[in-house]
Amino acid sequence: MKEYNLLKVIKFDKDKWVVPYTNLITIFMILFMVLFVFAFTGSRLQYEKMLLTIESSLGKEQKTDLELLDLSEKLATYVSSRGLQELVKLQILPDRIKVILLTPIMFNIGEAELKPSPIVEELRNMLKEIPNRVIIEGHTCNLPVGVRCKYRSNLELSGARAFSLLKFILDGGVAPERFTAMGIGENMPLVENDIEDRRKLNRRVEISIMREK
Repeated sequence: MKEYNLLKVIKFDKDKWVVPYTNLITIFMILFMVLFVFAFTGSRLQYEKMLLTIESSLGKEQKTDLELLDLSEKLATYVSSRGLQELVKLQILPDRIKVILLTPIMFNIGEAELKPSPIVEELRNMLKEIPNRVIIEGHTCNLPVGVRCKYRSNLELSGARAFSLLKFILDGGVAPERFTAMGIGENMPLVENDIEDRRKLNRRVEISIMREK
């Protein structure tokens, strides 16, 4: 009968995992180096998509959030191709995708009637394709409404604008239970209201598309 050296067998079984383990560690090192560099040199949108794709490949369900980021990327491309970067801002946050629309692209001064706008049409089409909750906020600067304005305060004006946009979106056949609209008035400025160029940035409507947790 052939004899086996038990110690050699044990040593072989003990050491054979070293090569694949080393390869795995090397792969993870390269991956995290790529993510680190991408976080500082690439767009936040692309960085988020890369992270979600990795998590999805590891078995974590990320389909809905990936679809949301894909649509956000299309919206960003649309805004850039039409030179609307000064009027439309896109923010990628941990809990939401925020679209900020400055007032001139949607409303006349002191009014809440929605103007025809291709970007608003694009947003409505985008919101049809996803099931996420959406919060619409109207904001103003700190200048008081004029005597000819039909609204008595900035709070009323901002609320009317938020609901005007909400009505437009719902008229496109989107489920109403997903949406919340509110007026914030002058109470949450992005920047100081000390000069007109800054006040323009505070006159806006924000659309927050909530991300899955």
